[in-house]
Amino acid sequence: METEKPDRIVLEFSGAKEKVDNLLSQRFTMLHELSPSSEGGIWKVRLVLDSRETDYVKKRAIEQALEIIRNRIDQFGVAEPEITLQGTDQILVQLPGIRDPQRAIKLIGQTALLEFKLVDEEGDVDEALKGNIPPGDMVLYQRSWTRRQGPREGFLSC
Repeated sequence: METEKPDRIVLEFSGAKEKVDNLLSQRFTMLHELSPSSEGGIWKVRLVLDSRETDYVKKRAIEQALEIIRNRIDQFGVAEPEITLQGTDQILVQLPGIRDPQRAIKLIGQTALLEFKLVDEEGDVDEALKGNIPPGDMVLYQRSWTRRQGPREGFLSC
């Protein structure tokens, strides 16, 4: 796999490039195509993230990291924890009176898992649920919750 810059994405796919172009222009306007190439029916498209979007993603990542750390620290019941941003990419955590610093470090440093899956919008979900899953696809079960609608359940074909 090629190493790319953090603001770059490389897509490799077969089939009609026009469909991907339409999807990118309609739903992913923050991505700009750099250099498409095709070899043996496989398209390789390099995309770059718009600089404003890159800045926004970095800002949100820091905000989310602070929130996650605060939520994890709440489990300790520390009276007045200090969790602050230092510079642009460091977070200072001070836990006065904590008796087990290794447990705190372990809890704060836990890694979460995030997976990115593309949705097959052309596949028939009902057929997939009957066992007729298109090659390269899989059926994933989804549970979601929103404040307005409450819990919702459904299936996605990916």
